[in-house]
Amino acid sequence: MAKSPLTVILTEKPSVARDVAAFLAGLQGGKYQNGNGSYVLPNGDEVTYTVGHIIEMEMPDAYLTKEQNSADAMTYLPLRIDEYKYHPRYKRNQDGTIAMREDKPVIDPHFRILEKLVKKADIIINAGDVGREGQLIMDELFVYLGIDPNSPKIKRMHVVDNTPEGLRSAWQNLELNSLPKWRNTGIAGLCRSESDWDIGMNASRAYQSLLGDRRIALGRVKTPVLNIVSERCKEIENFKPVDYFVPIVTMTDGLQLRWKARKGAEGSPGFDLQGRIISKQVADAIVAQINAGAQGLVTKAESDLKKVKPPLPFSLVKLQAEASKRLGISVEEVTKAAQSLYEKHKLITYVGTECEYLPETMLTEARSIMEGLSPMFNRLMTGANSQMHPKSYSDKKMEGEEHHAIIPKGVLPKGQLSMEERGVFDIITRRFAAQFYPDYVYNAFSVGIDFSADQFTADAQEMVQSGWKDAEADSESGDADGESLSGAGATKDAENETSSERISR
Repeated sequence: MAKSPLTVILTEKPSVARDVAAFLAGLQGGKYQNGNGSYVLPNGDEVTYTVGHIIEMEMPDAYLTKEQNSADAMTYLPLRIDEYKYHPRYKRNQDGTIAMREDKPVIDPHFRILEKLVKKADIIINAGDVGREGQLIMDELFVYLGIDPNSPKIKRMHVVDNTPEGLRSAWQNLELNSLPKWRNTGIAGLCRSESDWDIGMNASRAYQSLLGDRRIALGRVKTPVLNIVSERCKEIENFKPVDYFVPIVTMTDGLQLRWKARKGAEGSPGFDLQGRIISKQVADAIVAQINAGAQGLVTKAESDLKKVKPPLPFSLVKLQAEASKRLGISVEEVTKAAQSLYEKHKLITYVGTECEYLPETMLTEARSIMEGLSPMFNRLMTGANSQMHPKSYSDKKMEGEEHHAIIPKGVLPKGQLSMEERGVFDIITRRFAAQFYPDYVYNAFSVGIDFSADQFTADAQEMVQSGWKDAEADSESGDADGESLSGAGATKDAENETSSERISR
């Protein structure tokens, strides 16, 4: 009896490999088994993972002679590489150092597993992340093992949605890894990788030599970011606070008009070059003039009906910022809680995403997600309309994205959640439900009144429809609807209470 061809499916992350294995095993009418660094399907095929770059670029020392390695870097810089060298990822000790054996780095044991599987496979399916880095991770492995990434035996599985529906669509639409869109994506990743090496290695060694410190590292990303942080720190250190004053007119109906400007006053006595009042005497004179009965001229009284669509689902960065602000915890605590919700409790989708959109294939799952969460979030899910097509579900916006936005999976916690985990789960769930709520609608009022040359303005909102704000109300701090305004268009004079506010900037 002829042996069945072996298919090996490669993913980048173990969690994705488990999802793919569970889905394919289900199609085959069984369950997967844990293999040696892989998941074995009922028909004998295997699903495994790389955990990032399993193939890494050599350090500069690999291109230098023994004499150059012991000399000052300035004697051989810049390094110009015609053919870059690679090695399998090294095993790391607990302290992060490279494990050594007989003065040689120890190869990550998982590479040997991948090497064996890939070389004996009759069909290889690249199910790595769909961005340039994900494509490069797999292509560089194939090249290192002597396999042409453009070989017809290598297929490409476009995985952006790890749900059964998303995996079914990806599995039914396998493509060749050699298609131009995949080949060019891998080439883009390779160009980025090589240019980063050229910039980072040369610049780092140059500054290590100049400053006599081997710990210095420069790069395409870290150096500009460090410069931004450094410049901001300098601005803060050199900042000199300036007191200025803002007269305020409080009308009989409670409307507050704040002083905005005096025409042509910039740089004149009592005003700075930006036209702000820096003299208390000038501010007091304006207050006294209005309290004495100065007439105000209404220059603007406008009302505009505005609609605000729900905020998009979370990327990791947006979740970190929002949850940290709302829950009063650090970004690190938010990240830890989200990772635990994903890996340990399996309540939310993959968290390490930069995307705020979802593929349209996931729209069919919205109802089941809402039903699954209803026992815990009954009022929230009752107000959601699963028949809507939110703008966040967009295949066009998902083009080139490796992962979709973070949303709940539609299952309830089976174990005890920490306070941070409960808070983060609540925020993610409410943001998901908000996609299926109506727009927030409000009237925006704007009033302008001049007292002689002094201009006063007031801007306020009046809610018409709370919409999606109801979905996030319980987890949102502050007044979501803003200040309400009554009698915005009425003409008022200076008989109302007037004061002056001192502000330091």
